[in-house]
Amino acid sequence: MKLTVEHEGPLHKNPKPSFRAECAFLPNVVSLDGVEVLCVYHIGQAFYSDDGELALLRSTDGARIWQQNGLIWAPENDCIVYNYSAPHCARLGDGTLLLVASRIDQSGDLEDPHNDQIGGFRYMEKVLFRFEDGGGGLGLAPR
Repeated sequence: MKLTVEHEGPLHKNPKPSFRAECAFLPNVVSLDGVEVLCVYHIGQAFYSDDGELALLRSTDGARIWQQNGLIWAPENDCIVYNYSAPHCARLGDGTLLLVASRIDQSGDLEDPHNDQIGGFRYMEKVLFRFEDGGGGLGLAPR
């Protein structure tokens, strides 16, 4: 199978770069039906900043034009501050979307998540979001 580039270009641009540092990382794209496509990505001031969130882009024309669809999970739903990252989304045969991501507790002093003593990371949780409506509810808090 030979792969070809159908379209290329940025998926996200900081709408107000003069007022806020905003970086998008780790896009994960999933096709819903061959024409409608979702892209879940990490957005924040820096990779491990305390404002790391998961956001959603949606395309209804085969990934030519993308529309912002909001956040996957609103920060006010949490009782402490987390940095959400590393999203991976999959569509099941019945249309259910599963999204797994990691989150780091950022409610205390911000520190480097790398632990040089053990050559790994400090404690990081995995979270699973489930959307049973084929992605229609994505961009809202999951059930």
